[in-house]
Amino acid sequence: VIDGLPIGSLDETARYVAADRKAAAAIKDRLVPRATRLRRQRLKLAESERVARLARIMALAEFVWEGKEDARTFMSEPHALFGDQTPLALAETELGARRVEDLLMKLEYSLPA
Repeated sequence: VIDGLPIGSLDETARYVAADRKAAAAIKDRLVPRATRLRRQRLKLAESERVARLARIMALAEFVWEGKEDARTFMSEPHALFGDQTPLALAETELGARRVEDLLMKLEYSLPA
């Protein structure tokens, strides 16, 4: 991450998190603008951190929900505990990602949210 992830890691992560191509394109555009992606082969540190954070949250969601499709649904639907924001939107920042992780861990261990 420090040296910058390859642009392909953004593509792979977005495809893994999104249910379709349109959603994957939207994720990529939110994380790294299209014009920037076209100019570079590697992501900068902050961009790499956003991609790694999204991959980490998706992996945890998949573990908790025991499947990719249920995890995708969780990530893409607004949640009342997040002010009707999606976990995907919250995961764009470290603080938001921690809130999503906290909820996922509470779900995993049947703790009150």
